[in-house]
Amino acid sequence: MSETLSYDFKDVSFDEWEAKILKDLKGKDLSTITTQTLDGITVQPHFNREKVADNKGVPGKPHYSRGAKIDTNDWFITEIIEGSDQKKLNEAALKALLNGSNALQIKTQFESLDGLLNDIQLPYISVSFENEQSLSKNIGALESFVKQHKFTSNEIKGCYGADPIGKAILKGSNINYENVFELIARHHENLPRYRFLNINAQHYHNAGASQAQELAYALSHGHEYLVKALEAGIPIDEITARLQFTLAAGTEYFTEIAKFKAFRTLWSKIVAEYKPEHDCSHSTYVVGQTSAWQTTIADEYNNMLRATIQSMAAANGGADEITVLPFNYAYDDPTPFSRRIARNVNLILQEESHFDKILDAAGGSYYIDYLTDQLAQKAWRIFQDVESLGGFEEALKKNFVQNQIEQMAQKQHQQFNDGERVLVGVNKFAKEDEDLTEKIKKEARGQSQTKPTDFMPIKPSRLAAEFELKKAEEKSNA
Repeated sequence: MSETLSYDFKDVSFDEWEAKILKDLKGKDLSTITTQTLDGITVQPHFNREKVADNKGVPGKPHYSRGAKIDTNDWFITEIIEGSDQKKLNEAALKALLNGSNALQIKTQFESLDGLLNDIQLPYISVSFENEQSLSKNIGALESFVKQHKFTSNEIKGCYGADPIGKAILKGSNINYENVFELIARHHENLPRYRFLNINAQHYHNAGASQAQELAYALSHGHEYLVKALEAGIPIDEITARLQFTLAAGTEYFTEIAKFKAFRTLWSKIVAEYKPEHDCSHSTYVVGQTSAWQTTIADEYNNMLRATIQSMAAANGGADEITVLPFNYAYDDPTPFSRRIARNVNLILQEESHFDKILDAAGGSYYIDYLTDQLAQKAWRIFQDVESLGGFEEALKKNFVQNQIEQMAQKQHQQFNDGERVLVGVNKFAKEDEDLTEKIKKEARGQSQTKPTDFMPIKPSRLAAEFELKKAEEKSNA
């Protein structure tokens, strides 16, 4: 039989679909079922190939419109290990690894990794750092640990977590690059697969940025490092291998998938301008971390569902690593139960739902291809606006980035207060008898006051925070 299955079915045009929809609406306008994203992207009720640019990309090849992976969609399952007691942290790390995690993000100060990573076989996992200590101290401790335990250097994976710009934007202080690029040039051969810089773009999302803004500022943030590295004499193929990006994963499922996909395409576009020798330099390592902006302290078990949707979006968007915040993240230290649930979100996606088996599962969806293309266009325009101001550092000094994010955060707060933007358990289907006072007090204890010295800081927050505080005050005054 030479005919294909589609032989008996004639093509249906976009206009024919639209006529059918209008008929079913029985006189209502198409606008009644048309929506807009935060960035003003119009989402129609129907799409087909007539309205979407052909996606002719190939998985694992520039411009990475089909993702950077070539075999499976596997990703690292990361657990955050945070505290000050090295023995307890080691116990928590071992428990996380024995129960399914295969990556650690260590948030603590240390002189040596001997106690912290005791009995942990580094070649089989990924270990990254996020702390306030100097890059040189992290490098010295890890290189010493690898040498002491006679691990093969090219098997060690992870990131030192240096992010001078990220630190500065949270404090509003001048960017202190210290000797970051000198250290990269000096140590890049010691651990060939280890990354140095983490562009922590989740800060923008968690301060209220839209998807296009987060993309644009991530690109500008990363491009600033590219320029500084090239000025320091580090070749483009070398510095691109030493970067990773951390993006937030939000609950707007399809838009978030498109965000992760658009990011790779845009970053490839930037790197291409510097004429790298190797195709792999166009790609980069992307970490997805569930949104702190969308966590709640009211009816906090809903955060488990949000984290599941967010992780699904990051996985389908092609993230290389996913970190799930515990459901009680906003107001308390993680408990064994909240850690277990956070870990199991990724385990279920891989072991039961098989999200790791299919390359670019969203590829070919006209709707997601449309969102990806529209997001990329909008993010690129914002990126160009930042570059026209003299680059990311200059844009920060002029408070351009901060003001744009603040305006978007206000827009989201207004939509939330009006009920257009919903967080279940807070502004819809809320527990009327829930007392949030103690949780709010716990959250406040973990917040520090910043004293900006040079420009306005970016302030990560939560969408529901003001609403929850007002709700608690009303209950206490009742």
